[in-house]
Amino acid sequence: MWYPQKVTTQPDAIVPLTDAKRHLNVFHDDDDALIEGLVSAGTSHIDKYCGTQIGVQTVDVKCDRFADFCMLPFAPVMDVS
Repeated sequence: MWYPQKVTTQPDAIVPLTDAKRHLNVFHDDDDALIEGLVSAGTSHIDKYCGTQIGVQTVDVKCDRFADFCMLPFAPVMDVS
């Protein structure tokens, strides 16, 4: 049985703020928090829709038996330690 996963290192922004502002033709810093929130919400929606994480992050997971590791509860995985 798998226990709920805990994200220990959050992923970096998939779309940097400068790229998002350039795409939106925004030349001032007044709406930076709004734009970062929209990028974060969009990334979260894509993660849930696709069933996978887009950004690189560190996740701590625990299970009851070693045999449970043959099928991890999420994918793709870059490294297991």
